[in-house]
Amino acid sequence: MASKKATDIDHDGSYRKLFGNAAMVQDLLRWDYIPSTLTADIDINAPMTPLNLHHPLPVSRSAGERTKVGDLAFKLKNRPVAAAKHTFVMVEFQSSKDALMDVRVASYASLIILQASRTDPGKYTWASSDRDTPDPMLPLVIYNGSARWTKPRRLRQRTLCGKRKALRAMQLDIDYHLIDIGALELPAETRGPCDVLFALERCTAWEELPPLVGRLIHHLEGPETASLRQAFLDFILSVLGGRGMPIPDQTIRDLQGLHTMLGHNIDKMRENDRQQGLQQGLQQGLQAAYQLGRALTPPETERLVIYLAAHPMTVEQIAQASPAEVEGWLAPASETKNGSRKR
Repeated sequence: MASKKATDIDHDGSYRKLFGNAAMVQDLLRWDYIPSTLTADIDINAPMTPLNLHHPLPVSRSAGERTKVGDLAFKLKNRPVAAAKHTFVMVEFQSSKDALMDVRVASYASLIILQASRTDPGKYTWASSDRDTPDPMLPLVIYNGSARWTKPRRLRQRTLCGKRKALRAMQLDIDYHLIDIGALELPAETRGPCDVLFALERCTAWEELPPLVGRLIHHLEGPETASLRQAFLDFILSVLGGRGMPIPDQTIRDLQGLHTMLGHNIDKMRENDRQQGLQQGLQQGLQAAYQLGRALTPPETERLVIYLAAHPMTVEQIAQASPAEVEGWLAPASETKNGSRKR
């Protein structure tokens, strides 16, 4: 696996802070990001136990001595009707596609089982009853990259055993559930903090930020969500700010302050955009007049604005146009046919 950029590592760190909160994991399991067939046994509202994976696993030779452990893992209580008492939920975060993701998931899952065997060795010997069977594993991979995930997800499917079915049956096998944020169909109205996070990841216009921050404030009311509110604030300031979003430079202490400051900044940015548009339009008009060797009439100026709205061009591109081309842009609609002026 290629080593991650520093910005990717910061992104993953923000996700670990976010999903280190039980409320975020519960929200992830509650909605349709994960099929109900995978979560039906889990008591989502019961307290969950975070697991500390101690043993570091190598990422790649190209990364030198750098090592990595699984991002987050939790032990969740199951409903009374389930065959096992608990389910291990493992959450991995990816900012780029990883061809060895299935291998890494298998490594982390094995590590969880080894650590669980030390705390509850009876489960990992010959079971005396169904209630003593080892707890199942639910591996999740949350991917926030721009390109769609195309990597294989099942380890055994790409093991080269040919026609040796008996040999294939002995190979290590694991699958994981992928949450590809860019491929999700997000609801029009956010249902919880995960919806807001995934919408923030896909946010491309600064006008989208204030309403999303407002939804966060709505979903995360109460003192019990204080740490999650802070994690979201850090995510927005560091990750989205690093993408060039208009995040205020002033010291922001909470989401409410960020929401207020974003509103003020967006009003300023709209005015700046308006002024820049006026300035650009003036430069484009002057350049068109220069190409013609004469001033534009008011109707010609209006038609130039309409033409450039449909065919965006820079001042440099206008400077490369011939006088005849500029005349064609300025001609009234009744005098044009198929985009060229009638002769």
